[in-house]
Amino acid sequence: MSAGKKVVVAGAGFGGLKVYRRLAKRFKNNPAIELTLINDVNYFLFTPLLHEVATGSLFPENIIVPLPPLATGPGRQFFVGQVESVSLNNQEVLTSRGAVKYDYLVLALGSENNFYNTPGAAEHALPLKDLDDAARIKN
Repeated sequence: MSAGKKVVVAGAGFGGLKVYRRLAKRFKNNPAIELTLINDVNYFLFTPLLHEVATGSLFPENIIVPLPPLATGPGRQFFVGQVESVSLNNQEVLTSRGAVKYDYLVLALGSENNFYNTPGAAEHALPLKDLDDAARIKN
């Protein structure tokens, strides 16, 4: 990468956070590289333990890690917003809270539930992907 480059990592799950932290470590002494992490919430969720929250064995705060301390510093920033689209021509990530310019983009937005048109599944199944799902199952 040449000087004055903006690198945006969209998504702070396992993959996105790993890439962001490796880039931050690699370019920690290079002020010309600006790193931005975008996520829809301000925390990393350790999803393998969501079932423990759903059963009441753990509290939500036991499986989240605040992102700002991990993603900020000189040449580093954290941006909370829902990624809505990417403009390849303008090199911008368009979010619910504004546009973020980039020179290099890593998309690590995760997955969405897919019930594969199974009749009644979307209305009656209880997915387990986030804290809201865990609370719904618990209650």
